[in-house]
Amino acid sequence: KCSFWKQYEKGSLAYHAASTLIHNVNGIVAQSGRFFGIQNLQRHWAAPTWIRKLHDVRGLQSIAQQALVWHFSFGYAIALGFVTCAEEISQVCHQLIEDHEVALVVLRKIRAAKATVMRHLQEIALQHPA
Repeated sequence: KCSFWKQYEKGSLAYHAASTLIHNVNGIVAQSGRFFGIQNLQRHWAAPTWIRKLHDVRGLQSIAQQALVWHFSFGYAIALGFVTCAEEISQVCHQLIEDHEVALVVLRKIRAAKATVMRHLQEIALQHPA
């Protein structure tokens, strides 16, 4: 949570994106044994059904396009905040977790989640160029 708040304070993450990420972390922390991963974030970069349906209504395509741009911009900010946090945690993982084997498992999960998020960002950029 500290990483997301610091990113907001530095101006590299919008308040709404930071608060969304922090809210997701709070939900995971309440459920011990769960790992904060991309399953908590994927809905933020998938095009919502209502926007796709709105795009099919004659005369509302421009509104749908604007909603889609906002949605993907927000999703991109969330993904970027997650990637930045994953990089920060990766650098200090062994200092935070005493058990070397557990630290390696956590590090692998973080790196896998980061790689998946990066792939999603690339897909969004290809499907919806600015």
